[in-house]
Amino acid sequence: MHRRTPYITSSVSGIRDYVPGDSINRIHWASTARTGRLISKEFELDPLADVWMFLDMYEDAHAEAPWIEGEDEAELPWLTRRAERMELPPSTVEYGVTIAASLAQHFLQADRELGFLSYAEEREVVQPDRGERQLTRLLEILAVIQARGRLPIAEALAMDGAALTRHTTLIVITPSTDSRWVTVLRGLRSRGVHGVAVLLAGRTFGPAPDWAPTLADLQASGLPAYVVKNGDDLTEALGRLSSGVGPRAVPVR
Repeated sequence: MHRRTPYITSSVSGIRDYVPGDSINRIHWASTARTGRLISKEFELDPLADVWMFLDMYEDAHAEAPWIEGEDEAELPWLTRRAERMELPPSTVEYGVTIAASLAQHFLQADRELGFLSYAEEREVVQPDRGERQLTRLLEILAVIQARGRLPIAEALAMDGAALTRHTTLIVITPSTDSRWVTVLRGLRSRGVHGVAVLLAGRTFGPAPDWAPTLADLQASGLPAYVVKNGDDLTEALGRLSSGVGPRAVPVR
C-alpha cells in the first residue's frame, strides 16, 4: 500500500511543478535543468505490506514416493546439479521446504518484511523482519523442520490468521486437499489479507487425494494459486499462475 506524505522521506513517488513554500531539498535538479522551470519531488511513506509464509507441516497431508537407498551420500542425485538445477527427492515435504526457503530469499533480498509460521513438532513462528539475519533465522528453522505436526492447515489459518493486519500478503504452502483452508483464506481476504496459495500436487508424489478440486475451489474464490508437481522446475512453476490443467503423470525416478 503506497501513501503520499507531505514530509520528506527516502521514498520518492514522482515529481510535480514547484509550489511556493517547497523547501530547497525538495527540488529535483535534473528535471529543473531539463525543463527550465523549478520541479519538486513528491514523497510517500514506506510501503505497508508485510509478507507472511504459512508452511503446512501437518503429517497426514504429505505424500512421497520411494527414493534411492543404499547409495553413497555423495552420489545421491539431489545433492548434485543436473541440467543446471537441483534434483529434489519426490516428497511434498522437501518441495515445500525448498519453496519456503526460495521465497524467503526472494522477498528479503527485495527488502520486504517477512514473517513465518508452521506447526511441526512445535509451533514455529518468526515475526516479520528484514535483512540477512532474518534469512539466516528462517533457513536454520527450515533446515531441520519435519512434517510431524498434528494441526491441519485450516485450523492453523483460523487461529493465527486472525492476528494478521490489512494489506498483509499471506502465502500458504500446502499439499492439503481439505477445502476448509480455502474457506478460511477466503474469509481472511474479506478482512483485507491478500492470500496466495502454493498447492503441492500430492498425487504426483505418491498416494494422495486428487488436488484438482482444491485448485478449482481456489480459482472459483479468486485466490491466486500456483501448482507445483513432482519433477517441476520450481522457477517455472512459481513464475506462472495455474490454469487449472489436470495433473500430468510424472515417473518416479
